[in-house]
Amino acid sequence: MVKIGHRSPSITRVNFAAKKQALGFEAVTLATAVQRAGKEHFARPRCAAFFQLMLVNEGTAHQEIDFISYRLKTGSLIFIRPGQVQRLFISDRCKAQLLIFELNFISPSKEGIQPHRISTMIESTPPIRAAFATLFEEYSGGDAHPTSRRILSNELIVLLLRLERQSDLLSDVSAQTSNVFDIFNRFETLLEASFAETRSVAAFAHKLGCSEKTLNRACSVVTGAAPKELIQKRVALEAKRVLVYTNMTVKEISEELGFSEPTNFVKFFRRLTGMLPMAFRDQALSIPVRHGVVKSDH
Repeated sequence: MVKIGHRSPSITRVNFAAKKQALGFEAVTLATAVQRAGKEHFARPRCAAFFQLMLVNEGTAHQEIDFISYRLKTGSLIFIRPGQVQRLFISDRCKAQLLIFELNFISPSKEGIQPHRISTMIESTPPIRAAFATLFEEYSGGDAHPTSRRILSNELIVLLLRLERQSDLLSDVSAQTSNVFDIFNRFETLLEASFAETRSVAAFAHKLGCSEKTLNRACSVVTGAAPKELIQKRVALEAKRVLVYTNMTVKEISEELGFSEPTNFVKFFRRLTGMLPMAFRDQALSIPVRHGVVKSDH
């Protein structure tokens, strides 16, 4: 989310639109997606309102998600959450499969799925690739029978659970921690809506109806970080987005993000990133494709 008042960011907002629109799910090859929107569409900054899974079957690609770069090769799987700003640079030989879905496609039977526990980049395994194949086969069948949606939903749940396990994060999950994940999920939603209004942990805890200690524990269990750190990182991320994707001044950005003075924003940004805001903008805009940080979660 880029909060910029009357100005328009150079981020393309992408809502869910699929061949079977009402389904809330689509399985499509990268070639088909490129044919629909054009290769340049994927290279532009865009922010989708749905989840995306891409499995590279052949060739290479370069994925950028919120200023972190991932080099993808055959077997790589990338997981993108709603609201993340992304760019994709595809080699001519790249072949991949895409699964896109809205949260409500699996929400009737979530089975405890926690999307934030899935790593952004994963090296696929035979069962994961088989799950992709099953979903594509069921989706392409075009079966209008009511059970088709249930089959797709359940198969997707199985895939997401496999990805959680592959991310080595399921081992700490137990019935005793279910409340922890519920609190964190609500905090994450509230943070997305309120990060420009307050950076007070106490204020977030009050809105969530829990103590600061409980909120601290939830954030620590799920992410290993304190809520204060997560709040500050979210504000810094928004500042980066606005600096790179709009022409707003430091003064305007500081006002949009709730800072009382531009100098306070500059100090905050420098403490979080090690750079002055305008220096970050100049550096980011001078590099068409950012290769600075290449991250693999495994």
